Amino acid sequence: MKLKNKMIFAVSTLVVVLTAFVSLFSLGYFERKLHETISSQQLSIVSYVADEIDHVLLTSRELLLASADIFPLDTLDSPDRARAFLRTRTSLHRLFNNHLMVVGTDGFLIAESYPSADGRPRVNFTDAPFFRETLRTGKQVISDLTSCCADFSPSQVIMTAPVRDKSGKIRAVLMGSFSLKQPNPLTRFSGLKIGRGGNIKVISGQRVVLVHPDPREILRPVSTPLNELVGDALKGFVGTRRTVDSRGNPMLTSIKKLGVKDWVIAASYPEREAFAPIRTARYLFSMVAFCGVAAALVIASFSVRYLTAPLMRFTRHITELPKKRGTDRLVDIKTGDEIEELSSAFNAMVADLDRLNAGLEGLVAERTAQLEEANTSLREEVAQRSRAQEEISWLNDDLERQKLALLAANRELESFGFSVSHDLRAPLRHIAGFSTVLVEDFGDKLDATGKDYLDRIIVACGRMDELITDLLNLSRLSQGEVRRERVNLSAMAAEVVAVLRKGDPDRQVDIQLKDGLSAICDPRLVRIMLENLIGNAWKYTARKEKGVIEFGSLGEVGETVFFVRDNGAGFDMAHLDRLFVPFQRLHPSGDFEGTGIGLATVQRIVLRHGGRVWAEGDPGMGATFFFTL
Repeated sequence: MKLKNKMIFAVSTLVVVLTAFVSLFSLGYFERKLHETISSQQLSIVSYVADEIDHVLLTSRELLLASADIFPLDTLDSPDRARAFLRTRTSLHRLFNNHLMVVGTDGFLIAESYPSADGRPRVNFTDAPFFRETLRTGKQVISDLTSCCADFSPSQVIMTAPVRDKSGKIRAVLMGSFSLKQPNPLTRFSGLKIGRGGNIKVISGQRVVLVHPDPREILRPVSTPLNELVGDALKGFVGTRRTVDSRGNPMLTSIKKLGVKDWVIAASYPEREAFAPIRTARYLFSMVAFCGVAAALVIASFSVRYLTAPLMRFTRHITELPKKRGTDRLVDIKTGDEIEELSSAFNAMVADLDRLNAGLEGLVAERTAQLEEANTSLREEVAQRSRAQEEISWLNDDLERQKLALLAANRELESFGFSVSHDLRAPLRHIAGFSTVLVEDFGDKLDATGKDYLDRIIVACGRMDELITDLLNLSRLSQGEVRRERVNLSAMAAEVVAVLRKGDPDRQVDIQLKDGLSAICDPRLVRIMLENLIGNAWKYTARKEKGVIEFGSLGEVGETVFFVRDNGAGFDMAHLDRLFVPFQRLHPSGDFEGTGIGLATVQRIVLRHGGRVWAEGDPGMGATFFFTL
């Protein structure tokens, strides 16, 4: 995308974003203000209607109480005279649909202003809650919806006033009734309108509509969306909320509870009608914003084209620069702004590049000569390396031949070892066998010296057999593959000690094995190594009253050093170089038995694991053998 198109896009985006932000902010502000204004106006109307209805109900109660105060008590025994008195109460007739009643304390109707001529039985108010409350408290009561008189459906509201004698005793109850199905003191409020589609409703505490512009809605339960708001109003809420009518249309409803009775006044205004000015404003804002954005795009397009024309010229010059020569490579732009400064800097850069190119050509020639010399030297080095590679190849072939020869020699040595073992053991068995026969068959013919010689021959044969066995075992340790795995050295040492204790149960030796010692090694070879090290410690502590053998480890940098320590015969460090040599014994054979192969075996196993083995000792104080794996 070209720079001018990017600038037009950036300016357009900025204009659109700012216009949208201003429009949304303005419309939101006006919508909130309109909502607050409508809510305030509706709440004012609701408060006015509530005050008026409270005034009507209070006036009706006062007039009814005034008539009860002057009611002639001598007429209570004469229904006709009582009826005649009721008909004189013209002001009450206008409030109570011309229907007044006087009821005895027993709950039966004494007289009514205009009785029906259908011959129905006497009305009994004994179980009516409003009647019982009047007798109990002696106060005026406004009933909930109830049935009475000519209309037995629950569509009437009755007010009561006690009739007292001079002593204050209630003698009867004066009642005024008005039907919600007929014009009544509240009917005039049903004609109030809020806009074209709004209305005012009076709703009882039982969520039943008492007053409504539509007569069909009177005495119906309120719709479910309005029911919760009516409940809040009965608890004391006064204000405006968003609800929906029975058809699901969004409404703004203001509500307030009466002071005289648990009725609420609800004024509802359709949101569609209430916010019609906002929709008109949105349309006008959209049109103005669209036209403004279009004009801004046109102006931005021409402005950007004018402002970027020198820059486009400069860009074309740079694009065609490889084709230009001499002074044509310089650009001439006179705009008096940063673009002119950029063109001047470009011209200076072109002059500097010309100077640099001249110096660079000489440097290239010099470096080319040096490169040719280096190439000659490199060719000679490549030839030398080629000859060295041939020599390395010849050496590798010679090494492979030596390896094969060594493998063949090892196989021959192994075969020789087995042959020697077989050839040596056969004469040994003959010597030991015949010596044993001589002792058993001709022992009585030999003196003590002869028997001693034969016993020495038999023991020497046994030692020779053990020596041959140890030599074969030592040779086998250099053969085969080392199979490494994680081995619990503590548990393996415990098994070796158990075997030694079983072979010599009378020995008193303090065995100290550190728990948790492990290593990655060949378990078969390491078992042989531990048997030799711990076996030597067991052997060389035999002359101690209480031998001590310890198996543990030391932490050194980068590796773990294991050790076997005893308090036995020890050795002189001056003979340390003979310690791991086969058949080299540092103690007389008469003092301690053995062939002198054990420590050589230990060294061979450690070396096969890539480790080290060394020892420290002191004559009579014991020895310590260290090893790594």
